[in-house]
Amino acid sequence: MRRVGHAGIVCALPILALLVPQAAYATTNLAGGAISVPGASSPAKPAPAVPGSTRFVSYNGVRLTVPAAWPVIDLRLHPSACVRLDQGALYLGSPGPQSDCPAHAVGRADTVWLKPASAGQIEPMTSQLATVGALAARVSVDSVSHDRQAQLVAEGVDLEATWGADISSIDRVLASAVRSSDSTTTAPTVPSLAAASLPAATTRSGSAPAASQPASPAAVSPMIAGATFNGMAFDTCAAPSASTMRAWLHSPYRAAGIYIGGSMRACGDGNLSASWVAQVHAMGWRLIPTYVGPQAPCVNQSGLDPISSAWASAQGSANAYDAVLHARYFGMGPGTPIYYDMEGYSPSGSCSRTVMTFISAWTRELHHLGYKSGAYGNPGSLMTDMSRSVASPGFAPPDNVWFAHWNGLRNTSDQSSYPGFQDSKWSRRQRVHQYDGNLYQSWGGAGVSIDADWVNAAVAGTPGPVARPPAASPATTRYTPYKGVVLRQGSSGAAVVVLQRAIGATADGAFGPLTRAALVAFQRHQRIPANGITYRQVWNRLEARDYPLIAYRGLTLRQGSTGAVVVALHRALRMTPTGVFGPATTASVKAIQAKAKLTKTGVVSGWTWVAIEDRMPR
Repeated sequence: MRRVGHAGIVCALPILALLVPQAAYATTNLAGGAISVPGASSPAKPAPAVPGSTRFVSYNGVRLTVPAAWPVIDLRLHPSACVRLDQGALYLGSPGPQSDCPAHAVGRADTVWLKPASAGQIEPMTSQLATVGALAARVSVDSVSHDRQAQLVAEGVDLEATWGADISSIDRVLASAVRSSDSTTTAPTVPSLAAASLPAATTRSGSAPAASQPASPAAVSPMIAGATFNGMAFDTCAAPSASTMRAWLHSPYRAAGIYIGGSMRACGDGNLSASWVAQVHAMGWRLIPTYVGPQAPCVNQSGLDPISSAWASAQGSANAYDAVLHARYFGMGPGTPIYYDMEGYSPSGSCSRTVMTFISAWTRELHHLGYKSGAYGNPGSLMTDMSRSVASPGFAPPDNVWFAHWNGLRNTSDQSSYPGFQDSKWSRRQRVHQYDGNLYQSWGGAGVSIDADWVNAAVAGTPGPVARPPAASPATTRYTPYKGVVLRQGSSGAAVVVLQRAIGATADGAFGPLTRAALVAFQRHQRIPANGITYRQVWNRLEARDYPLIAYRGLTLRQGSTGAVVVALHRALRMTPTGVFGPATTASVKAIQAKAKLTKTGVVSGWTWVAIEDRMPR
């Protein structure tokens, strides 16, 4: 998801380092359709040759001809590599338990993923027997989410393919599938990580969607429904492993945003499954199901599939139908809210009307299917446009809104920054605020790239007690919220601004080479590893430098106290450091308490330490 303000930086996968050596041959694809269905009313049309250079790649008895430009990423050798659907590539094998995915990525490219077959991968009710190239398979196609799955039963291989704006390139690759005699090492089988098998519900955007066909969702009984939650959440591109979610119970977060589908979804299912949902729900986690499909015609990010102004209503309905099928597959039943990710755009008359028509149809279809509607976007575009449209005849507003403004504030109000997004709209526990992003945080020994959110809205899960933003305490400093945050070159957001101000770098919120150089200089001065990475030790050193009495704030001193801590108190009060808390010390403490509007007790504890520290020369 993308924030308001400085351009977010998406951590691209260093794919060149992950290339698997393969023999490359200048060749063309085999003639014939990518998928042939027995008994089809008309024969498949031959696929044209793959333009440009191609190469053969074999995996567990299956050979494909793919563009030579595609990196081939072997997940058996690189189990933490993120399966990115927005970068053309061929993936082989099963990933490890935790993929190194970015906090945010949106888009879709041509990709193919070959992995060991998993029981239950293809749902019989929504798939059919066919051939992929020359291989018999059970195939499922979801044209709304631009996803095609096939189980090559004889070879024991599952295939998942995605495409961007045009399916023809993927058709050519799949048409080349043949049995291979090459001997390959079978990757260890792990539980299925692939997406739900869903029926086609529409054609590609820009043409009229077909009427939704009745379909049986995957054979998974819904485990959870909707509930209202108030507290901290994080969202990320791919669902973390169940073990990571358990480790993150040490964090202040108790809800997680997860992508469940959509044609512009950039990360695969990863660990996401109905079993995963059940596991994390049992741990006490709430979920924020998110779906990302076609975007505003005036979207700020290039390369995204646009909503058709002529078919905006039909597309909104089709995407809502598809989102519900995904939600059901992952065990989220009626009453669950599903949030549509509408990336930032430049509002204009025609573009804004197209987006409003789409969102209205999205909401109506979700309600028709028994689900709640949500919409994610920027306060200056989507939220302002929806606020203006709420009173318009025929507009169906979403039940909940999720706005992205990385201002570091854990609240759900943004009217002061965006007057068009009034606080009076969606005011009944219907808001989520993404207040920071592009963070790397580690809790319980497990690290994840995330965006951070404050929630007071509907989620998937069970109700929880009403929370409040953490109240300030004497032990709190401006560094306290970031003690678990790891920053490195490429990071951005509110945490970076705090760091930059602390080390004397330009506070622009973007961690670039100059920020790194300033951080390395600070680390060297502190005689700690000068690696240019901000982690807990760096935050602690900054805190100790800027809050010299922080170590004493939990202690209580009064008349009669003695020792080294009293010596430190005397120095802070600019008194002779005798180490004995006498009447003169009591008088000095009361004077400071009076100036700080604290009760004049003469006892030093909590906020009195803060008041004394505030008056120390810096």
